[in-house]
Amino acid sequence: MFVQFPDSLKQGRPFLSIRRMEDYEQCLKKGEHKRELEQRGVRTSLLELGFDTSVLYRESGQPYLEHYPELFVSISHSKGWFAVYVSSHPVGIDIEVENPRIKEGASYFVNEQEQSFVGSLTDLHLIWGAKEAFYKLKEGMIPDLKNEVTLLAIEPGNRLQVEFGEEVYTLYYHRENGVTLVLT
Repeated sequence: MFVQFPDSLKQGRPFLSIRRMEDYEQCLKKGEHKRELEQRGVRTSLLELGFDTSVLYRESGQPYLEHYPELFVSISHSKGWFAVYVSSHPVGIDIEVENPRIKEGASYFVNEQEQSFVGSLTDLHLIWGAKEAFYKLKEGMIPDLKNEVTLLAIEPGNRLQVEFGEEVYTLYYHRENGVTLVLT
């Protein structure tokens, strides 16, 4: 899965790379460190998008591109899947490989209003993905993610409606072969 928007960043259009490192599990078994594999996956994604640069991190933990400080980047990875989203405005992305263990942690991120959405693993991954992508969009400036960001609706056209403060935001999602992608 790989997407590059056709218009340039100068026109305000984002670039998006979604890729899977085919030998991820084998590399882990051979003793390669997870963090190094993640860095390599992100680096490969950036090169595919045409960015030959390093990812640096602000004090807040927010990533940015060394040679493109005017751009915004959001990065996510899960079990060998990598998503990199670059834009001229703040963005957020989350990618998750379906994992039944998400049920164990649901009480940490699902609030009372969202209980009506919880019927499957897919629903939990959509709630988590929406909150994680939105958190990245807001550069981590949400002290109580569970209660301050609420999924209001899962809509046709792969759209999610979330509420933060008194505003409603539209996020987008895609599910394929047990992988959930959510982006702002």
